[in-house]
Amino acid sequence: MTKARENSDYTGLQGDLALKSPVASPVFTGNVGIGVTPESAWHSSLTALQLGGNASISAQTTQGSSKQAYFSQNLYNDGDQKYISTDEASEYRQQNGTHTFRVAPSGSADSAINWITAMIIDNAGIVRKTYQPAFSARISAAVTQDWGGVHIVPTNVQVNTGSHYSTSTGKFTAPVAGTYMFTYYCRMDDLTASYWYISLMKNGTMMHRALTDENNTYSNLFIAGVISMNANDYVQARTDVVGDQSSTINNETSFSGHLIG
Repeated sequence: MTKARENSDYTGLQGDLALKSPVASPVFTGNVGIGVTPESAWHSSLTALQLGGNASISAQTTQGSSKQAYFSQNLYNDGDQKYISTDEASEYRQQNGTHTFRVAPSGSADSAINWITAMIIDNAGIVRKTYQPAFSARISAAVTQDWGGVHIVPTNVQVNTGSHYSTSTGKFTAPVAGTYMFTYYCRMDDLTASYWYISLMKNGTMMHRALTDENNTYSNLFIAGVISMNANDYVQARTDVVGDQSSTINNETSFSGHLIG
């Protein structure tokens, strides 16, 4: 065979391939399992792909606005969302451009799941973390005493997500390791001390401090600081007065904090 014939045959082959129709994409009318037989109990309004033992990707079968898509672990849906196995469950859902992340504690196989919505990212890009640890508390009434080295205990609580702040000790105890932001505002009345200062104390050790030598009728100090904490570390707000045995902390005094991440 000559070189010219080879080229001619190749050209003809290209032409034959160009004329052939592409292979049709398969369409499955039921649910599909990869590495697992899919649960037969999936609701008819949903189309599901199960992966391995417990993972699934599912979506509402019909097209239209406000439809939902899910990526889940340890979940099937027969009209109610239920556990596949006895274990924890989690779900990531998309609907109307909004991303919703839900978690659930361990439950029995085939029992209904009670979700906790951990985070929402809406279509405007706003992030909401409903259970993010945070607290804010104020002194319930003015207190007059010697404030030398005293940890304040605000009991008028405005926010205490997760109940990690104690109104009996004035301590915020970290539920998880992470970086936390704290603020402490203190108003002291009729102060005649040579000076006074406030501190944020982690496990009894000073982390941030602010000082003043004002002797005004109303004296104010504010401190804010980021503190790295391990789980079960705690932070308190402390006031120190030098040179005065008795001063009044006003009920505007407040202590607050939250988990950054």
